[in-house]
Amino acid sequence: MRNLDVEVYLVSGGAKTTDQPDDAHFIQLPALSAANHKFDRLVDDSGNTIDSAWKTSRCEHLLGHFNRLAPDVIIIESFPFGRRQLRFELIPLLEAARKTRPRPLVLSSVRDVVQQKPRHRMQESIAVILRYFDGVMVHGDPSFIRFEESFSLINQVEQHLHYTGYVSQFPLNSKGTAGSGEVLISAGGGAVSARLLKTALKARAMSRLNNTTWRFLIGPNTPEPAVKLLRLHSGGNTIVEPNRDDFLTLLNNCTVAVSQAGYNTITDVLLTGASTIIVPFEGDGETEQLQRARKLQDWGVARMISEHELSASTIAAAVDRCAAQPPVCDRSFDLDGANGTARYILDRWRQHVADSAQP
Repeated sequence: MRNLDVEVYLVSGGAKTTDQPDDAHFIQLPALSAANHKFDRLVDDSGNTIDSAWKTSRCEHLLGHFNRLAPDVIIIESFPFGRRQLRFELIPLLEAARKTRPRPLVLSSVRDVVQQKPRHRMQESIAVILRYFDGVMVHGDPSFIRFEESFSLINQVEQHLHYTGYVSQFPLNSKGTAGSGEVLISAGGGAVSARLLKTALKARAMSRLNNTTWRFLIGPNTPEPAVKLLRLHSGGNTIVEPNRDDFLTLLNNCTVAVSQAGYNTITDVLLTGASTIIVPFEGDGETEQLQRARKLQDWGVARMISEHELSASTIAAAVDRCAAQPPVCDRSFDLDGANGTARYILDRWRQHVADSAQP
């Protein structure tokens, strides 16, 4: 938001990273992460389970930054639709904001689809929205998928809801011929990618495109055994390498792409129109990627292979079909979510200031 003369502070509570934004002040809280894919235990950066004293200390860090910065707007990612285990620090922050005068505008920032929850959990989220939040920014396009398809009670706070469009690298700035004619295999960060990558490696020999270059992109969190296996088979027309900055160029130029159904992948597919096979992650009861993948297939954007159907033969057959007859979508979707988000925040803040000035 530098061009809008807005000063942004990004407070990160996850693992420490050197990948920091150029156009925002970066603040690192004492780092924590989930111990497993079930998100049932939080650990510090040494892998130790965090206790109540650790939580209290981190909460004090967060509140200290809030008091020092006195922000006009607070934006919280995912909560209260996710990040429930961070209530120990987020609820005190929201209470502090609620009592501050002038009160900051408080917004929730959430993706197009959320993990489906029991009704009582959704009711808890609704109660938090009504008590603390002024708006909910859904980073999606309702003509593609509506938020109530994954969170059925959102109609209870419909006045809070605003669709910003998908946050993508828009407009597409894809130059060069890198990746032309290839089969591109990718899985984002890679934490749950091992089965897909290893299965796609076996599929190559079964595909009619076995003489084509197959490029495997390895995310930073890809399990090491899978990385070693892929590297063992690299060479010739099999390329194994880390994720690349020119991923959009590779995706735009490839013959067929195979990937999971994370948010960033979906926006890239919508942006490029690449012929894509989607294999959603469904482990541990996950529903987010599956719902997104089904919608992509319904709209004719991509072909889906569910996890229980995943095998080398199904990937090989799907690659051959996509190469011969790519999926075709005759609809365009809102991919200008970065600008849409910025406009909404500023407009909503101006209205908030005006409302606060009234007696």
